Amino acid sequence: MLIGLLNACYGFSGYEAAGHMSEETKNASESAPKGILFACISTALTGLAFLLGLLYASEGNLDGIDEGASDSKVVNIFSIAFDNKIPGALAMTCLLIINLFFAGFSSMTVTSRIGFAMARDGAIPFSSFFAVVDNNT
Repeated sequence: MLIGLLNACYGFSGYEAAGHMSEETKNASESAPKGILFACISTALTGLAFLLGLLYASEGNLDGIDEGASDSKVVNIFSIAFDNKIPGALAMTCLLIINLFFAGFSSMTVTSRIGFAMARDGAIPFSSFFAVVDNNT
């Protein structure tokens, strides 16, 4: 169930990166809004493509999704799409797990950037400890 819920959200994740990177861009007053707009449009299109692909792969047999080999409806759709052959459904599920792994890295990167910015501005306790940048690298 959790994998199915996260799969629908994959197309709508990562678009906030354009906003986080806006302070490092040249001519940020013009390029940042354009980047945010294009990021939102592209994630909406990829999310729509993913969901349409799932609906197409289910071949209109939405009733059979609940009684599949897995508790996840998305994995059952993969099984239907590959004619109940395990290697194809397993390969697609592995791709989703890899995507989830990298989404975790993205969340960690965003959180660390926000944490450093707040420490740099003195907004959190022990800011002087967290805002230090190593000059040896």
